[in-house]
Amino acid sequence: MKNILITTLFLAATTFFVQAQDLDEGKTLFKSNCAACHTIGKGKLTGPDLKDVTQRVSHEWITAFVKNSTAVIESGDEYAKKIFNEYNKTIMTAHPHLTDENISNIIAYIDDQSVAKVEATTTMGTSQPGAAQMQLINNSAESAIDMPVVKMVFWGSVFIVSAILISLSLILVRLLN
Repeated sequence: MKNILITTLFLAATTFFVQAQDLDEGKTLFKSNCAACHTIGKGKLTGPDLKDVTQRVSHEWITAFVKNSTAVIESGDEYAKKIFNEYNKTIMTAHPHLTDENISNIIAYIDDQSVAKVEATTTMGTSQPGAAQMQLINNSAESAIDMPVVKMVFWGSVFIVSAILISLSLILVRLLN
């Protein structure tokens, strides 16, 4: 019983670290493999804007398309053919080197950034900001995430929360003895 409780509390504490690491890896992978052709909430480039992409297609579809878009198009998939035609029959570069986990991390980063863009534009008050103001809000939110001080505060908070969870688990174990 004690081992199950300790394991559960340990997993809860490490969840913070794993999620942050996945987003960091997703960001790195996005910038090195996707950002040349895609944006998240900033409009079309060579390929479509990926903001809210998981509301349009499944994770499985994205994984298959990222690994080999040609195969998905040639399979007769209607959405893949639509994108292919909409973007002047430009074939997306295949990324067979990316693992399913890599792609999941990229998707997590895209989802995180899609939400961040919405929050940044809707927390400014009840009035609807203009396009220029929305772009400024998005750029400010994006640059704030990259600031070293913000990262230090974030990781410091994660460390403190984890330390508290571990302390509480040790107290609980002693109480159960």
